[in-house]
Amino acid sequence: MQFAVCDTADVMQRATRLAIETGHYLFDTLYHAVALEHASAVLVTADQHFRRKAERYGAILPLERVETIL
Repeated sequence: MQFAVCDTADVMQRATRLAIETGHYLFDTLYHAVALEHASAVLVTADQHFRRKAERYGAILPLERVETIL
């Protein structure tokens, strides 16, 4: 099985900005940054606390809405 790798500085910079602006952990914002850097991607999360803080940036959906994008 092959997985795409996203290892650009742009992703790390965006994740760092997200962490600072939302006051959330960098580990979580890395996944969101990848989704934001790729037009066809969206982060699906069960973490409502993070989602509420980060939804203004786009490319994020709550887990219960995943059926709406399939």
